[in-house]
Amino acid sequence: MNLNTALMAVCFAASTVGAAIITPDSDHTLWVKLETTPSVADIYAPPAGNEPPAVRIGTTPCIIAIDLSWRHKWFKKRWELISVRSPADICRAVLRPDRSYELRLSFVAVKPGYKTGRADLRVAVLNDPGPKWEGQSQWPASVPLKVKLIRAGQKYSQDDARGSGPRTVLFAGGGLTGETGNLNVSANVDEARVYVDDQFAGTAPIQIVLPEGRHAVRIQKAGFEPVRQEVDVTYGSTMNLKAVLGP
Repeated sequence: MNLNTALMAVCFAASTVGAAIITPDSDHTLWVKLETTPSVADIYAPPAGNEPPAVRIGTTPCIIAIDLSWRHKWFKKRWELISVRSPADICRAVLRPDRSYELRLSFVAVKPGYKTGRADLRVAVLNDPGPKWEGQSQWPASVPLKVKLIRAGQKYSQDDARGSGPRTVLFAGGGLTGETGNLNVSANVDEARVYVDDQFAGTAPIQIVLPEGRHAVRIQKAGFEPVRQEVDVTYGSTMNLKAVLGP
C-alpha cells in the first residue's frame, strides 16, 4: 500500500509538529486523524471502572495508526481471525451479522478547564473482501474523527506549558511499551516533508518515536535537494537531526 498517497488526506498544516511509531508489518493500516475542540488535549487509554486514566497515548491533534492482520487456517487467510494492533489496545474490531467488521476506538480526552471526555467512536466498517481478498482495495486508508470537549467552568490559559510542546503525535500499531527511541527532525525550510523507511511521518519540526534499529530518513521539499540519512535508534535514546536543504 502506498502510504504516501494514503496520508495525503490527513496531512497537517505547516504549524504542526509530531511524533510517530513506525510498524510496517500488517495486512492493512488505517490512519485515524483525531482532533479535539479545543486542541492540545491529552489522550489516554480508557481505565477499568471508575479509576483515573493512567496510560497516556498522546496529544491532539494526533494520528493513530491501526494495524490489521489476519491469521491463517488451512493454508488460507481467514476473515474471522482478525488481529488488531493499536496504541495501548484502544481499538477493537466487532464482527457484525453481515460478516463486516466495525472498528471502534475508545479513549479518554483530558484538558485543564474541561470535563474529562470519554469516547467510544466508530472508526470504520470493513466489508468482507471476498475469497480472493479483492475487496480490500475498497477499505479506507484514513479517517478523520473529531471530539468536542465541554468546558468545566473555569478558564483555561493558552499559556499552558504543554502548548509549547509537540502539537501533533503520530502513533502506529502496537503498544507503547516496546523498545523505542526518539528522533527529533528539524529543517531550515518550512513545510519540509519527513519520511521514515519510505513512510510519510509529517512535516518538520517533528518528533518521531521509532523501534530500535537502523532507519532511513528522508527530508524533502519541492524546489530543494532532499536530505537522506540513516539513523541507528537505541532504546530510550533521543537523537536530533537538523536537515539543511539546498536549492
